[in-house]
Amino acid sequence: MKNHTRQRGLRCLGTAGPALVLCFLIAACTGQEAAEESDTRHDDLAKQLQSLPYVTVARVREENRGLRGVVHHEPDRVHQGLNLYGSATHNRAHLRDMAGELVHTWIGEDLLQDRRTFPLLSDLDAIDGLSAPGFMVAEFHDGHLLVIEAHAGMVKLDWNSRAVFTLNNHAHHDLDTDTEGAIHVLTAVPRRVQTGGDELVIIDDIIQVVSPGGAVLRQYSVFEILARDPAVHARLVESLGYAQHWFDRLDEWREAKIATNPAAGPSITAIFELYDEVFERKTRTLQRAHELYVLLLTPADILHTNTIAVLEA
Repeated sequence: MKNHTRQRGLRCLGTAGPALVLCFLIAACTGQEAAEESDTRHDDLAKQLQSLPYVTVARVREENRGLRGVVHHEPDRVHQGLNLYGSATHNRAHLRDMAGELVHTWIGEDLLQDRRTFPLLSDLDAIDGLSAPGFMVAEFHDGHLLVIEAHAGMVKLDWNSRAVFTLNNHAHHDLDTDTEGAIHVLTAVPRRVQTGGDELVIIDDIIQVVSPGGAVLRQYSVFEILARDPAVHARLVESLGYAQHWFDRLDEWREAKIATNPAAGPSITAIFELYDEVFERKTRTLQRAHELYVLLLTPADILHTNTIAVLEA
């Protein structure tokens, strides 16, 4: 049929003369311009979406104050099912139906201790991005629930919220599982690197492979993977230079942090004072997790890995 239509079009073109040829050219140009305009609109929309910042506070209209959960539901316009999510402020995960009704809750309080033993805990709680002790990631795995408390660790819970395992591995942002049931999760450690003869402390993201029972099987440094890749090595060196630039101007960096979160100004100042004691004057030592909490406010987070996915091939 496609060939037949094309042949008919060619016969018409041959017998209609220049006017029809001109019509075809105009139609083709108009169609191309419309497609280009559509692509431009899509590109503009994509740029707008990419420019959106993280939203930690949103203004609520007066008529919506006090409303919680699902306030509008059109069943014929959504996929039916259950919704699983973790709480950003408490060590809990919830399963709700499409109408917002609670189906089940997992509670995992006080299973990971690193955040709770941080010497500036009250200051940590005042700072966006570090304060959330909640389950930032919650996913089903092998009939159980896997959750991440950001930069504290990973926990596996059964249906009754009993811990199958807890892992103080400073997990953050994301995890994925492979066909064998192993869990691939992002973690982080402080790393000391040499830049122009000077030592620079950065945060190195680590990919850990964990067994279904919670044993760390192997791990890979994202920094080392990138350092060995000639395609991105120059960008890594550039990022190290960026970090060094701002570590040399740490007062300016600190003031910029305070400017974006004035309410946490005293807390931010206290953590930068702790940075000076631990990393500059070296008059104090901290455990690795607590070093991370300090470094997260500094220019040390040059990798900032957010997502991990296991590829089938």
